[in-house]
Amino acid sequence: MKTKFDISGLVFCTKGSLNDIFDRVEKHYLDHGYILDKEMQEVYLLIDKEFNLEIGDRVELPYMGHLLVDWKSVNPVTNTITYAFEEE
Repeated sequence: MKTKFDISGLVFCTKGSLNDIFDRVEKHYLDHGYILDKEMQEVYLLIDKEFNLEIGDRVELPYMGHLLVDWKSVNPVTNTITYAFEEE
């Protein structure tokens, strides 16, 4: 099972136009392994390993520092667990 660490909610809540946000992601996040899906407006890390986290667990992600798991979803079709975060 793969794990998707989705930071979209944190990235797209910042000020600026959509193009400004895309530029910022391309400049800072992609070098740290994040994937930018402009069509779906998602920024995430995809890791080919299963992590079993719970809501409220603390995670340290590259360039983001420590975040708290805010949301978890399992997709059996894509064999992916997705976690979304809030700032600590």
